[in-house]
Amino acid sequence: MISIRSLVLLLMMFVFGFVAKSQSKQSETQLAMAYYNDKKFEQSADMFNNLYKKTKSKFYFDYYVRSLTKLKDFQTAEKVLKKQIRSNKGEISYLVDLGHLFQLQNDYETAQKYYDNALSKMPRDRSTITRLANSFISKQEYDYAEKTYLAARKVLLGLKFHHELANIYAAQRNYQKMIDEYMELLYEAPSELKNIKSRMQYYVVNSRDEDFKKLLQSTLIRRVQKFMNNPVYNDLLLWFYLQDKNYNAAIIQAKALDKRLGENSRRIIQIGALAIANHEFDVAIKAYEYAIANAERANYQKARIGLLDAYYQKVVNGLINDEEQINKLEKEYLDAINEFGLSHLTIKIIRDLAHLEAFYLGKTNEAIVLINKAIAIRNLPYNLVAMCKIELGDIQLLTGDVWEAILTYGQVEKSNSENPYGHEAKFRKARVAYYTGKFDWAKAQLDVLKASTSKLIANDATELSLLISDNLNEDSVSIPLQMFARADLYLAQNKDSLAFLTLDSLLKQYSSHNVIDEVYFKKATVFESQNRINEAIIEYNNVIEQYGWGILADNALYNLAMLYEQIGENEKALEAYKELMLNYADSIFVQEARQRFRILRGDLNSTL
Repeated sequence: MISIRSLVLLLMMFVFGFVAKSQSKQSETQLAMAYYNDKKFEQSADMFNNLYKKTKSKFYFDYYVRSLTKLKDFQTAEKVLKKQIRSNKGEISYLVDLGHLFQLQNDYETAQKYYDNALSKMPRDRSTITRLANSFISKQEYDYAEKTYLAARKVLLGLKFHHELANIYAAQRNYQKMIDEYMELLYEAPSELKNIKSRMQYYVVNSRDEDFKKLLQSTLIRRVQKFMNNPVYNDLLLWFYLQDKNYNAAIIQAKALDKRLGENSRRIIQIGALAIANHEFDVAIKAYEYAIANAERANYQKARIGLLDAYYQKVVNGLINDEEQINKLEKEYLDAINEFGLSHLTIKIIRDLAHLEAFYLGKTNEAIVLINKAIAIRNLPYNLVAMCKIELGDIQLLTGDVWEAILTYGQVEKSNSENPYGHEAKFRKARVAYYTGKFDWAKAQLDVLKASTSKLIANDATELSLLISDNLNEDSVSIPLQMFARADLYLAQNKDSLAFLTLDSLLKQYSSHNVIDEVYFKKATVFESQNRINEAIIEYNNVIEQYGWGILADNALYNLAMLYEQIGENEKALEAYKELMLNYADSIFVQEARQRFRILRGDLNSTL
């Protein structure tokens, strides 16, 4: 009898031999592929032929034939393919290979004969059908691949090959047929909706053919009208409108789905949030007003809070300036807080109301009392406490209580040292130091924050650090930067008239200082926030014309173009975008400028 030890040794020898053989074959394959990729087709043909003889693998045979065709040795390629066809009657993809061989020799009639022969021999077997279609696709014979699946659809009842046909039509850019296949699939299998959305999103975002969106929209509308009792097409049409940022149309679709499915305004509320994120505040208001009238329980509360947020965003973005309207909004906030109470669910509207009272109604005492009530809510999560304390610090800074603001920011920083709230508080402390002329300390803190995990905080820190370093020279006085920082503080305290007075004095007294482009840019952004568009345009032009070489020029040019668009001066906007793309090719705004340029010109397929 063979001992256990001997058996183990034999097994180990077998395994090692198998591994060595596999590694040898792998290295041969790699070498053969290297020859092929390096266009050394004689060597690759020899190696793939030898590998095929050893393994009978179709992979090696296919590369052997490819190597022969690259060498234009069509005679040998034809010979080996015909031999394969005789010995492998079930593998009809070889007929496609042989047809392609004749096509490479411009013998299209013979090529078509072999292609048709392959189709005629197609068995009732899904895997073989798929291999046949893929063989046609690999030769870019999409018409024959389509014929394969359409023929298979007739003989394999229940298998429609919608995905496969859609992919073929996509390769042909026959978008209507592609869309139709997906629509039929969706009708038969509504569970495919998520996959179809994912597939459609690729084409909505990446298709250079603007007609695709029109085709998709018109097809979906027809389907909605034809299958009124099937909400899946409404769902997809709603999704399309959201992708296209057509929020008004999306609301109409969402209302239809809400009434049909009884969704308690869930989608409407989601559209409102998306609209706010994209600064479509009036659309958001329309969505939330519908939800308030139709939703129940938790969704009703979400809609009330969302509506307040939409109006709040209009105020802070300079779209509502009338004090009477802001007073009315304050009452709406107070009514909501009285209805829903003080809790972590209402903390955002409490914070926002405090901000409105402090920064827009001059009620700083009421705001501080309110925000302290919020902070005192029992078991309030740490992040909401931090959010409220940062707002408290901002209000303290507004009132001129700079030291208290620093202490409040410091508390948040200490309690949240490893999260974005702590970084935000640290940034605000550094900014206060900048306001008060402590530039070296401020810059040291800002340089630490450049590595913040929050991109927004890191960007803000980098921007302020650069402002300090670019305009604070050791060989000169720091008075111009101190004046600019003081103007920034006045703006933070809502003392716009004092800020402009300080900036204008800076322009007169230090007209040749490095900080002057910052002065023009600052005035422009403040004018823009106040909706004083013509004055903003003048200041952006000052930056571009006098400091076209500076770091703010591309930013000013982009903002200027956007303002021209806003007031309907599209020709001027086009010129500004064009100048940005031509003269500031490294700017972070170039990609967006190119997209806006093409939209304005009405030709998304063009290149500059």
